[in-house]
Amino acid sequence: MPTDSPIHVLIPAAGVGQRAGTPCPKQYQPVAGAPVLAHTLRVFAPLRAQGQLAQVWLVVAPQDGWLDGALPDVDAHARVLRCGGASRAASVANGLAAMRQAGVADHAWVLVHDAARCLLQPAQVTALIAAGRAAAARGDAWPGALLALPLPDTLKQADAQDRVAATVARVDKWLAQTPQMFRLAELQAALARAFDGDDYPGVTDEASAMEALGARPQLVVGSAQNLKLTYPDDFALAEALLQARALAAGG
Repeated sequence: MPTDSPIHVLIPAAGVGQRAGTPCPKQYQPVAGAPVLAHTLRVFAPLRAQGQLAQVWLVVAPQDGWLDGALPDVDAHARVLRCGGASRAASVANGLAAMRQAGVADHAWVLVHDAARCLLQPAQVTALIAAGRAAAARGDAWPGALLALPLPDTLKQADAQDRVAATVARVDKWLAQTPQMFRLAELQAALARAFDGDDYPGVTDEASAMEALGARPQLVVGSAQNLKLTYPDDFALAEALLQARALAAGG
């Protein structure tokens, strides 16, 4: 199977982000002058212009009423799929099925990325792609890779009353991030295997689904700035970082 297969990006953006406390789904919340999702899509624009990416696919809820108003030029950045599901895993599975129906090859690479990780940088995507291709070249079964960070802090295990029950060794612990890179057909098969007829129990990210097949995806060091906007304070941090980057770039 070719290691230089076309590379696609799949962004599930069908959730509402209840923990964020925003007045709209968090992917449409304005940050540094633009919706979160607009910043996320901009990460991939230079990579598409350079020919590294074949297409960006955006999965939104069928009833999404925010997209057109928030990103009127979205078609210039991504192909929109209105097939989002009740969970992130369902949205990814539906998106993969739509991609195959649109003619994307089984062996194509898919980078699944969280819509709310708007601080990702193109260099991190390039490093991930290199690692995924290297995994395929060395003959890994179900090759793949994901951005992640070695756990920097002391990890505590709690009891039922939220008291410390134990200190957990962090020497081999990583915090998973996105994008996560796998072959389209293999990721689709992994999600199908996890489906219980209603949802995808135990699938917290694409790597967890692939691991159930026996895959051992490559960990690629990401960045602490590649955080997933989840809580209200995260948006203020993202605003500050995006503004700092704009100043550094002279924008």
